Amino acid sequence: MALELDPESKPKRVAMALVKRVTGHHLKRFAVRAIAKGSRLRTDGWGASRRVAKAGYEHEPIITGSAGEAVQTFPWLHTFIGNMNRMILGTHHWVSAKRVDDYLAEFTYRANRRWLEANLLDRLVVGALDSKTVAYKQLTTGAT
Repeated sequence: MALELDPESKPKRVAMALVKRVTGHHLKRFAVRAIAKGSRLRTDGWGASRRVAKAGYEHEPIITGSAGEAVQTFPWLHTFIGNMNRMILGTHHWVSAKRVDDYLAEFTYRANRRWLEANLLDRLVVGALDSKTVAYKQLTTGAT
């Protein structure tokens, strides 16, 4: 998960994706796709973060001693994770391992557009006109 904060330390955008394993290699692949080069990364100081930082980011590791300290240090990350969990439990009730990326994409789409309600109808019309037709079989089985 990556979270961009504005100058007042309030969330602007969030990016989430499933990684196969939580290793430097996999985290670096996610970061390169989701985070602009040259950005400053504030991480929990875990060793794999150093490999991500070497991909062209400024790195500020912050070692937290406990889960409580981590929540205080990175409050917005924990808020977004909690909101995502609530969305899954409240709307979907469970998560298919096959569709985890789809659930994360839906959550990030909504989170990144939460302040754009005035343009909602326009964006939905453009999205509907730009999207490809999905056959019922594709929708229900995932077949291509």
